[in-house]
Amino acid sequence: MNQSQHPLDAELAALDPHSPPSARVEAAYRAYTSDTGEFLATPPTAAQRERVRRWLMEVHFSDPRPVGYTKAAVLQAGVHSDVDGKAQWLQQGPCMQCRLIIPTGSPPLPTYFAIPVRPFTKQVRKTRRLINQAVRAEIQRSNKTPEDWRGVPICVTVVSVQASIEKLIDVDNAAKAILDTMNGTIFPDDRQVQHLSVSRLTAAGTTGYYLIGLRPAYPNLDDVVDHTSRIRFLGTIRPISL
Repeated sequence: MNQSQHPLDAELAALDPHSPPSARVEAAYRAYTSDTGEFLATPPTAAQRERVRRWLMEVHFSDPRPVGYTKAAVLQAGVHSDVDGKAQWLQQGPCMQCRLIIPTGSPPLPTYFAIPVRPFTKQVRKTRRLINQAVRAEIQRSNKTPEDWRGVPICVTVVSVQASIEKLIDVDNAAKAILDTMNGTIFPDDRQVQHLSVSRLTAAGTTGYYLIGLRPAYPNLDDVVDHTSRIRFLGTIRPISL
């Protein structure tokens, strides 16, 4: 190990780039033991996780170097030939938040498809019919059923391409409307969506369409040592329960 390298950096650097997020937590436990001499139980007790949490906070804030973070190469397109090409890039581009599950040949696999309907905020009969046709075509093409996604966290990308001659609709409303139509047809439960990336483009020469990307991801908490929140609100400010 490089003498100037922090134990946490050394442990993270030794991991396979495709390791699941939980492997980074295990690496942090090993680095903690190396740095402090305390051996942890398997799994660590709540008291031990609290000590690791405090150690990580001290590492992150007391060292002038960015200890405990890893660099990842991300491909970026410098220029796009047309609106459709940019839309496809947004649909399939890398996610900077989720740790995606590497495809292994078994479901669920990353899924990218188009829904050839004008972006909307409220369904009408014609829209519902076109969406159902597009969803059925995607299920037939990919040989997938909603059950393939059951229990899997999903990273979702929604790109709405609107005709430039039409009044713009809210990008969040357009995304919610189309996601509601996929609930129970493409995936079984929209509560599985743990990250949603939404984009809107306008283009000439089109009536509009959606591009959808669905990718299986590891749970967002898999790389977190302590799952307790310690944020407290002062005075009369309280989280609102709906």
